Amino acid sequence: MVPRTPENTFEAMVNFFQEAAKKTFEHSRAGFDIGTKALMLLGRYESKYSSEPLKSALIDFFGDKTSLFAPARSRNIQSTTRVAVTTARDEGGTEYLIANYNRPQGKWSRFEREDDDNKDMKIWEAALATSAAPFYLPPFRRDHGGADFVDGAVYANCPAKVAMEEKENLWPDEATSLDILLSLGTGNQIKKKPRIMKAFRYGAFKPLLKMFERQMDTEGNWDKVVRTTPAIARSRLLRLNPDIKAKGELGEYVDIDDEKEIEHLFRSVSGWTDNVGLTSIQEISNVLIANLFFLEPDPENLPGETATTLSGDIRCRLQHDSKALHMLLATKASAFWYTTINRTEVARLENLSDNRWRLLRTRIGITTEPTKMIIEEEGIKKFRLSFEVPCVQPGAAYQVLAVQLAEVPVKIAISGFPATLVELGERSKGQWLQ
Repeated sequence: MVPRTPENTFEAMVNFFQEAAKKTFEHSRAGFDIGTKALMLLGRYESKYSSEPLKSALIDFFGDKTSLFAPARSRNIQSTTRVAVTTARDEGGTEYLIANYNRPQGKWSRFEREDDDNKDMKIWEAALATSAAPFYLPPFRRDHGGADFVDGAVYANCPAKVAMEEKENLWPDEATSLDILLSLGTGNQIKKKPRIMKAFRYGAFKPLLKMFERQMDTEGNWDKVVRTTPAIARSRLLRLNPDIKAKGELGEYVDIDDEKEIEHLFRSVSGWTDNVGLTSIQEISNVLIANLFFLEPDPENLPGETATTLSGDIRCRLQHDSKALHMLLATKASAFWYTTINRTEVARLENLSDNRWRLLRTRIGITTEPTKMIIEEEGIKKFRLSFEVPCVQPGAAYQVLAVQLAEVPVKIAISGFPATLVELGERSKGQWLQ
């Protein structure tokens, strides 16, 4: 969603964020906080700040015509990455998703997918819709359709639950596995957030306040997602949420409109990523790299409960014969492995001893490095490892295809694994969605 310009750099985006925050939160509507809050209570203002400075900054950076999703149609390249933006409509009363994909079984309730470029949300519109936090910024009212939108925090400030629900909407009946759900937090503050001004805790504000505060408890919402996820998949739920140090000598809370504290926030997060968070970030990066590889089952020998072998091709999601693919094979992937485990070992895959693993060979028994696992089809060079292994423990056992990454001591499961032969067989019946 970032504009394609020479200034499209990390530094440019950081500068944009800093300038937009300063312009938006530097002055409240009445010029001083107490006066603004008093006028809000009287119904003169619906938010502490105006959205006009933010709107201007967004249009300057992204342009006023840049669509959120539909540009893929004008380029005749439809993105295969499914993206959804959480928000709420009808003054926060209706949970809503804005997405770039269709749901296969026609479930369109509280869901918007626009194919018409002229009607598609612009980036600046989507940004205002998801930034309209109650009390801080007013609802965004879109000209097209006349709908109003408020901040996604009213719906899902921690959208992990939404992601799990959308997985089932896209691939019902466990048609695909969950490889990884990565939740990125915006900071875990040591100092507790002060309670909102007492006058706002009564009357019409009270229900919205309770809902808003509940949604703002992202750690509590994340813990609930973990608790309600089947134990077999919990090890695939990962979260990064940097610790944020309190500001100043008194250790005060950094609120969402503290635009003067951006440098402080950068220092806190940088310190965390360079120390405490570094190991977690590297481990998650390795899991994401491993899941670039997936199994394409042998159509003549599909897996199932009575199967005695597992056969097919290990393939890669990166573009054929691309620089990224060649770099992955040359510098990251070193070998592929196979093993069988029981249910209790699914969450402890990295603890398996080396003698539990078998090096994956080609169908003719050759062991070779990933850079040589290339075939040519119709003049296009493609990565493919064709293999067949006997299933030592068919039935309820879990099969594992894994990749060994350079300088990483453990084997990491590729996309779709661990899985039983029955699960692999069920997924193979329909289109293999990768």
